[in-house]
Amino acid sequence: MKKILGEWLVSHDTGISSINIVRRYLNLPIESFGWPHDSGDFGRCYRMLKLCPFIKVGIMKDVDKIWADLVDKWRELSKLYEDDKGVEIWNLINEIDKKYRKDATLHSDDIKLSYAVKDE
Repeated sequence: MKKILGEWLVSHDTGISSINIVRRYLNLPIESFGWPHDSGDFGRCYRMLKLCPFIKVGIMKDVDKIWADLVDKWRELSKLYEDDKGVEIWNLINEIDKKYRKDATLHSDDIKLSYAVKDE
């Protein structure tokens, strides 16, 4: 397990969301807003989970509402990833994201989002 995690960590196929899954697995604090935001982020999580089958994405379900929704949709997102459907992944993640985003400013080539979890 240590060897696999070490090899993954130095592979540079990492991002905040995939690192957060590993941090949660290791019972370490995770970073705010560290969920997959697009197909690239999702892909890094997907590949890490395939490399480390002893880690299950379900450990993220109780982190926050966005992670809970992502975990619920993980199979669907995985199928889209396997079918190379990046736009559909982004659309599904954005749909989840919009439920909790208080304010967002979208720019043509660069997406800049301001997050604040809405009170229900």
